[in-house]
Amino acid sequence: DLQKKNLLVLASVVERDREKTRVEKQRSYLRELNIQDQQQTLENRNYNNLIAFAEKELVRLRKDYDVAVLDRNERSVQLIERYNEEVVFQEKVNVQDHKIKNADIELSGRVDELKLLDLQIQEEKREITLYSKKLPVKRALDQELELYRICVS
Repeated sequence: DLQKKNLLVLASVVERDREKTRVEKQRSYLRELNIQDQQQTLENRNYNNLIAFAEKELVRLRKDYDVAVLDRNERSVQLIERYNEEVVFQEKVNVQDHKIKNADIELSGRVDELKLLDLQIQEEKREITLYSKKLPVKRALDQELELYRICVS
């Protein structure tokens, strides 16, 4: 009878431990869900902030666009009034554009040339540093060589 009671107590303890484990797993799962919920809430707030910012930016861009359209319309009227002048100036602009393109090409070449020269300077500095580190060793070897020559003579 005592053994049965002990077995029942042991079974109860095992069952209690199982239930505690199950409850703890559920609590852990609920904590994880809560954390995920908080993270999603934060993400939603961030997204809402981004959307609000984008909407404000869109309104600002719309205003800028409207101003640009009005400005364009005013300039169109001026361009129509000055069409004859524009034809003459257009040729000058084309010549200037051609010169600018040539200058840009030359500038690009010069920039590339400067980069190459900078690389060469860096290589020369590296070699100078390398040789200056080797110079004391060479001097010592020269002295040692001279000593051996004297010994051989």
